[in-house]
Amino acid sequence: MSVSDPHVVIVGGGLAGPCLAHGLRRAGFLVSLYERDEAVDRGQGYRIHIDPSGDRALRACLPPHLYELCVATSGVPGSGVSILNGNLEVIHRIEVGASAEDASTDPGGHHLTVDRLTLRRVLLAELDGSVHFGGRSRATRTCPTARSVRSSPTEVTRTATC
Repeated sequence: MSVSDPHVVIVGGGLAGPCLAHGLRRAGFLVSLYERDEAVDRGQGYRIHIDPSGDRALRACLPPHLYELCVATSGVPGSGVSILNGNLEVIHRIEVGASAEDASTDPGGHHLTVDRLTLRRVLLAELDGSVHFGGRSRATRTCPTARSVRSSPTEVTRTATC
């Protein structure tokens, strides 16, 4: 492997790992993702809320058609998100003004509500051959000559590796 072909190994195929894999691929890195689950379909919760910074990260990392699929499979939010106590009384409310349909065109990002498993499937799409299920990380080591340069929270610059 040469410096012109940087290869990154990602441990963890939940939500962040595949998103990172797409972002690194867009930046020209070769990627291998290792996940301890045996397959993508693991019971792991229900719906999750993605705030505007998470939406911007998805848009920056995913290929446009996969980002559009993510938005298309998200729930249409109401006017806000409410947190209820055991008596179903609102104890905290977050107002959100835009709909999921607007998310793909607004660079500021939006609040999205997504099914965790559906999102994981979208994030793992098109990573065939790079995702290795049934693997575990047993040890890591630090390479003293490795360097990284990040020009923004969502942009990676190619660098030298071990």
